Amino acid sequence: MITYRRITAAEIEPLADFAIQGMALDHHAGLRLSRPKVVSVISHFVNSNSDFQLAAFDGNRIVGGIAACVAEMMFFERAEAHVVMCQARGVPGVGRELLSSLMAWADHDMRVRQVQFPEEFGARPGFARLLRRYGFNRVQRVCIFRK
Repeated sequence: MITYRRITAAEIEPLADFAIQGMALDHHAGLRLSRPKVVSVISHFVNSNSDFQLAAFDGNRIVGGIAACVAEMMFFERAEAHVVMCQARGVPGVGRELLSSLMAWADHDMRVRQVQFPEEFGARPGFARLLRRYGFNRVQRVCIFRK
């Protein structure tokens, strides 16, 4: 049975392992992954009351996670949430449940006016369809320079 809940401090390291295993590092040429930074970001979410995080567990095994940070919109009133992690592996339906929980949170949080969900390089086409079903119908091109 899958359970969904916020992660605790004791689960930071296992979630870091889960997140790193799911990263498509070949799509990030020239960038160096930093495990300490991944752990630091997850620690931030564990201790934050203003941001969103949720994990899916199959017993004690992590099978999914999602996190979004809230920031003031640059030129507009209120705030926006930026999804920084969304991974689900090994159990069908976990990704849908995580997205559904994120959207329920965003709908009920009066601070959040919009949610930005950057799609991972090389994401499966089915994932884009899933995002559209949850209302992510606007796409904005982002130009990236790396040195």
